Amino acid sequence: MRRENVNKLIHLFLLALFLSYYGSITFFSHYHVVNGVTIVHSHFFCGHADTDGKADHTHSPKELTLIAYLTTFITLISAALLILISFSITQRHYHIRNQADEPDKHIFTLSQLRAPPILA
Repeated sequence: MRRENVNKLIHLFLLALFLSYYGSITFFSHYHVVNGVTIVHSHFFCGHADTDGKADHTHSPKELTLIAYLTTFITLISAALLILISFSITQRHYHIRNQADEPDKHIFTLSQLRAPPILA
């Protein structure tokens, strides 16, 4: 019973995490133009963005650097996970197919075959 409660809590936590992330990227997406470079990101903030999506707040250079690093990190982790998952699925698929396509050589060898018994 305790394990079921832990699983329910994990499911609720993951659902809340996903919904907060989805809400953040849906309702708080905005951009900043810094030195001619457009930086698009989303986070909870007090204030509003204009109709184009430009925010009325600013970030320090360190915050913009952190946003760039986090974006790069998340992109690399997502790509690595996608490659690992596809490799795992491909390997599992071909491993099962190879086992199914090849008969077991120990069962079907001629040395193990024998004639039927003779009734006298």
